[in-house]
Amino acid sequence: MRATTSKNGALARLTLGSGILATGFFLLSVLIQWVLALIATGGELGLVGTLRDLSFLAGGPVHVPLFGLLLTAIFGLQVTRRALNGGKSGSCLSANAASPIL
Repeated sequence: MRATTSKNGALARLTLGSGILATGFFLLSVLIQWVLALIATGGELGLVGTLRDLSFLAGGPVHVPLFGLLLTAIFGLQVTRRALNGGKSGSCLSANAASPIL
């Protein structure tokens, strides 16, 4: 993402950071579920319960807010670009798609 102003630069960094963190926690959740599937049949119940809880935390309460932050930052970039371009859409998000939200 290119940044043309300092405000866009902050939004671009927020987009990149939240996207990387959201992806990382989602992949962590998938990895834990994969390990859980391998040991669930013969593993001890305490370990299985702990892995299930970790998988839920990584894929739910941690991943979802980061993903929401990513979407908010992307939308903020779109609004800023539209304002700088005189109302014209600056990327793949069309003006018609965002206008009901504005």
